[in-house]
Amino acid sequence: MSKEPFGRDPLQEHNANERLVRWGITGNSFNDYLNDFYRIDEKAQIPRQLEWLKAQSLPIIIDFMATTHAVASLMNFLEKPYKALAVSYSEKGEPKIKPNGVTHLTGDLNSSKTWTGVSDWLGTQKAHLIMARPFGGLHHIPTRSSFYRCVAARSWAMLDPDGGTLLCQIPPLSVLEKRHINMTHWIERLRNQKIDFQYLPTYESRDACTPYGLFMAIKHSKDQYLPE
Repeated sequence: MSKEPFGRDPLQEHNANERLVRWGITGNSFNDYLNDFYRIDEKAQIPRQLEWLKAQSLPIIIDFMATTHAVASLMNFLEKPYKALAVSYSEKGEPKIKPNGVTHLTGDLNSSKTWTGVSDWLGTQKAHLIMARPFGGLHHIPTRSSFYRCVAARSWAMLDPDGGTLLCQIPPLSVLEKRHINMTHWIERLRNQKIDFQYLPTYESRDACTPYGLFMAIKHSKDQYLPE
C-alpha cells in the first residue's frame, strides 16, 4: 500500500476493519470542527451564518462521515430544538445519550441507499447547514470524479436556498489533481457563476500532519445548481 496520503487504487475498497482502525480522530465537538473551518473564513462569514442558523425556527443540520458527537454538541450553541442527522460508516463510537432531534444513519456515501435514507429523513425540508470533517475517512472514499460530483450536487440540492451553508474538509489540491479532478477549473467556474464560496487548497491538520483542503459555500435563491 502506498505511504502517500490518500494514495490508493481508484477501484480499491478497504475492508470494514481497516476503515475503523485508520479512521483516526473521532468524537469531536462542533467547536472542534470550527477550529478547522475558521481557517477558510477570510470573509468572516461563518459567525454570521451561525447566527443565521440560530435564528431559524427549527435549525436543520446534516453531518456526513461522522458520528453524532458534533451535531449533539450543537445543543450548547443553539439552545433550542433542532433537527440533525449524522451519517457514518459504522455505529461504533456513538454516544449512549443524544439530544432530542438527533438521528444517526449508518451508510456509505457511495451507495444510493444511503442517499435515499438522507432524503427520507429530510422529507420536504431543506438543510440549513451541511458539513463534513472526516479526517482519516477521506482516505477511504472513492477516488472517481463522479463520486465528488454526486456528493456536491446532492448536498447542494438539499440546502436551503436562502442562505444554507456547506462546510467541507476535502483532499488537498495536489491529491485531487492526481485523481484527475481539475479543482482549479471548477473554482474558476464557481467564480464565473458568482457562487458565494471560499476555498483553501491545502493546510496542515492535527491528523498526523496530513494535508487537507477546505471548501465553504453559501447557497442563494439564484444558485439552483453548482457547475459540473
